[in-house]
Amino acid sequence: MSKHILITGGTGMVGTKLTQLLLDKGYSVSHLSRKLTDVDTRVHTYLWDVNKGEIDEHAVDGVDVIVHLAGANVADGRWTNDRKKRSSAAAPNQLS
Repeated sequence: MSKHILITGGTGMVGTKLTQLLLDKGYSVSHLSRKLTDVDTRVHTYLWDVNKGEIDEHAVDGVDVIVHLAGANVADGRWTNDRKKRSSAAAPNQLS
């Protein structure tokens, strides 16, 4: 039986490539995302509402490994000390 990998940020630049690599190697892959996507029919997407602090409770069912790639898009603007601080301070609170 193949391992089941859950990827946060699976639709981003790195997540998209990682998802395809894992699928090609026979892994089962699912995404935890802010919106439903049609990345690949083999990938199930679970919703994560960051603003409400809600995650689909079934997202981790049967998961062997979680790869956390979700975060601020560094291409969205200048990566200032303030932006780094806001990004790193918010991340742990979103999963608790």
